[in-house]
Amino acid sequence: MRKRAGTPKQLDATELAAIGGGGTEVAFAVPYRITVANKNSITATNVQLSDYLPATFPSPATIVRVQQQAGSPTANITGAPTLGAAVTNGAGTTVCSAFGTAYNGDTQANLLAGNFNLAPTQSCNIEFTVILKYATAAAVPAVAQKNTAWASTSDVANPGPSFSASGTPTFPSNTRATDASTDTPQVPPGNQGEYPGSPGAGGSPSNTDVPDPTPVSFQPQAIDVRKSGSVPVQLDVSGKRFRVAYTVNVTNTSASAAATNVQLSENLKFTFPAPAVFTVTGIALATPAAGANTCAAGDLNSAFDGGKAYTGSNDRNYNMLGTNGISSLNLPVGGQCVISFVVDVDYGAGAVPTTPPENRVFGQSASAANNGAPFDPATGLKSGDNPNMINKDTSANVTPVVTSYGNTP
Repeated sequence: MRKRAGTPKQLDATELAAIGGGGTEVAFAVPYRITVANKNSITATNVQLSDYLPATFPSPATIVRVQQQAGSPTANITGAPTLGAAVTNGAGTTVCSAFGTAYNGDTQANLLAGNFNLAPTQSCNIEFTVILKYATAAAVPAVAQKNTAWASTSDVANPGPSFSASGTPTFPSNTRATDASTDTPQVPPGNQGEYPGSPGAGGSPSNTDVPDPTPVSFQPQAIDVRKSGSVPVQLDVSGKRFRVAYTVNVTNTSASAAATNVQLSENLKFTFPAPAVFTVTGIALATPAAGANTCAAGDLNSAFDGGKAYTGSNDRNYNMLGTNGISSLNLPVGGQCVISFVVDVDYGAGAVPTTPPENRVFGQSASAANNGAPFDPATGLKSGDNPNMINKDTSANVTPVVTSYGNTP
């Protein structure tokens, strides 16, 4: 299941008055889009989708209403909007329908009727906009507010889970399967990426299903991360050892705000899983294609090893920036930092992949010194976000898109 949040729109004085606000209050319209799809080979029965908003926007936020998106995701603030969420059919699907009572994200947290089935490849699209306000500008959160939607299937008509105050779901006993949403960043600026298919494998990123909360930031920070990889060079006649050179560019794309405490994280255990053995060398600043770096060599993590030695409790040396992987790098508006490094991989007794192995760099800005996103030390799977995160981006590919094996020395 995929979920994305659009850029929050701060309401002007007329719009604020239309939702019953005024004075020192600050209000926002936050658009969401969710796609729930059956990626399995069997029918998903009595599909439900639930999204509990008070855990995403806790006090001092006040959720005014949830409305359907008319014309544009944040339109129709001053008119008479249709409350709830809009549910539409995906490709080759005719069965999607909304819950009978309009979704409000709180007392009614279900988005679907819960009594229809999705055959393999079928999907439903759900769109809604959350209108919320804060008493003062000082009350607006400085860090991203994170949200997870939950899909479930059932043997009977599906009432969905109940939620604790913190947003933890409890599913009925006849629930057959559950799935937490995966954040899918919006595209501009730059073609932002998603998770690779599976450890060490290529394939369509859209088929990936790794739980990852969707952040909403009310701060104007924005970063764009791009990555390129060279064609692998075979290092000897064994046909098992290769060298790949990577370049990563993080750019501050905000028009008005510095990106603070920027971090770049990549755990290569995901890309080159055991029995493959990899070694990272030569992390350094690279020459930008245009402009100049607004970072220095001292901003790099000289111990960056792609997570090779990470056990879960030692230094996060899957982070590219900052001493011991803790970054305080601030990028000014339009600033960038371009980094290069080399990976040698030996597949040893294992098979060399016939499908190009994919990987992603996870960029985040934060309100405090940034030790990056957490990763599972065994698999290299990203398992959350920095608690002080303001904005994030998953790297987009720059030609060549993915690495493939075959070159000789």
